[in-house]
Amino acid sequence: MVKCEICGSSDFENWYSGGVVRGNWQKGEAWDVIRCRTCRHGVIHPAPTAEKLNEYYSAGYDPYDSDHGLAEDMAAVVRAAKATGEYRYVRIAPGMRILDVGCGGGSFLAVCRALGADIFGVEPSDDGVATCQKAGIPVFHGNLTAFLDSTDQTFDLITTNHVVEHHPEPTALIHEMTTLLAPDGEIYIAVPNADCFFSRKLKARWHSSDLPVHLQHFSEPSLRRLVEGSGLTIKSLRTISENSLPNSAAQYLRAAFMIPQRLSLALAGGALRRDGWLGQRIDNSGQGEALVLIAGRDDGGNRA
Repeated sequence: MVKCEICGSSDFENWYSGGVVRGNWQKGEAWDVIRCRTCRHGVIHPAPTAEKLNEYYSAGYDPYDSDHGLAEDMAAVVRAAKATGEYRYVRIAPGMRILDVGCGGGSFLAVCRALGADIFGVEPSDDGVATCQKAGIPVFHGNLTAFLDSTDQTFDLITTNHVVEHHPEPTALIHEMTTLLAPDGEIYIAVPNADCFFSRKLKARWHSSDLPVHLQHFSEPSLRRLVEGSGLTIKSLRTISENSLPNSAAQYLRAAFMIPQRLSLALAGGALRRDGWLGQRIDNSGQGEALVLIAGRDDGGNRA
């Protein structure tokens, strides 16, 4: 019997089946996603083997690029972050000790370094580590469990940006992050919002279903349970779509009403951008395409 990693329930339902959505990945394979009826958390079942996943985590995987996630060139991103004192919706201060778990090619840490932070990354992939090393970003080559065994450091900010959904045991991952957190530190987590409108409508065709590498499919209730169950207090939780909504809407309109993508983007593209009136309304309603959470420790104590 399947047991929910998040809430422990065994009450699951079949959700959907589907293949890959990335254009450069192999076709012809399909995976089943089931969902817990109690906390609305979804998982691939049965999960792909490590050998199968390694076929997708290759040198061409986007997060291993040095500029992954940067909406503009590095200089423009750093200027904007210095103006606000924030990057990726979290405060970055000079001297802050920052650990990025699953840092990929290190673009987030590169921005934080430019803001004066003391940075470190953890990355299991050879390709991601090679990109970090080329940029002079200090990185531990391995998983967080191995890093935890190798250090007695704690960190003021621990981030994991669209990483937890890739992990086979998210509860263990968040517990390890909590162990490495300084008493007054914060944890930042971003994951796809698998309970948003376009996820529910498009299912496997939604870009952030990203089968098979997304093993976990979070709802707002399941992310809350995960974090609070690890001894953390949630300080903020909101949905943020960046600029993904126009393409999701175009895909939905094409699938549901056979409206060509070019026409649908022309009709709704501007309004659905993150600074558009409709995009802002969607994010504020909790239906945005990503869940972004910031939490701190309950106990305020020392590393366990």
